[in-house]
Amino acid sequence: MNKEIGLRLLRRNLAEPHKFEWAGPSFALRASPKRQLLQLILCQPVVRLLAQHATPVAFAAIVVATPAMAGPYPFTKELDCGTITISLDGEHIIVFDFKTKKTEKCTCKEFGWIQHVSNADVDSYRYDNGVLTSGSQRQGAKSDPSKKNQPTTPPSGTKPEDWDDNPWYGGTTDKTKPKDFDAHPTPQIHISDKPDHPLTKFKTQLVCVAGGEVFLTWEWGPLTKGNESLDKVGGKSVAPP
Repeated sequence: MNKEIGLRLLRRNLAEPHKFEWAGPSFALRASPKRQLLQLILCQPVVRLLAQHATPVAFAAIVVATPAMAGPYPFTKELDCGTITISLDGEHIIVFDFKTKKTEKCTCKEFGWIQHVSNADVDSYRYDNGVLTSGSQRQGAKSDPSKKNQPTTPPSGTKPEDWDDNPWYGGTTDKTKPKDFDAHPTPQIHISDKPDHPLTKFKTQLVCVAGGEVFLTWEWGPLTKGNESLDKVGGKSVAPP
């Protein structure tokens, strides 16, 4: 590490601790979460620079000014058609909600949530419902969360109750829904999940019922044990769209 460059960066960061940035030959730091700060101060050349040139007060100012690590929830996204909110109900329940609004820019009339689930070590997704019977278990059809338009309507001549590729999420909190809702799910704009299966990962999508356009894909997991705190597992918006 070039000592002069290191000292110049260090002095600037001490002067503006809220903009703590570092770029070195072995790593790059461009934000200020505590875990990145920890990576920085554990680097031996930086420790030496801090020990030689930073006063305890200045070093403390950096730590205090560094915001605490925060999980991704609640997450909110505004669309022309409404507001997406993803939040946690306690540590183990994730809630996906969409509140619609009527605007001239919104051409979609009906929405629903689709959830894809896969083993953690592969990208082999299925719809998260119980439409298909596999031995004594029920599962969804194979799915492809990378498609910008999901298959949201059954083929011509196929009744919804006979549609093996039904993509809609199979869980519901609506007590008015039939007991076999998982086998014949319909579009919902409010869903929740309490995962309990180990080594799984998820992609949850808000889509337009007509045409299957994807408005959001939320990737979360993988869960190792199946019962981890979802805030620690994390999540993020990915393509599509």
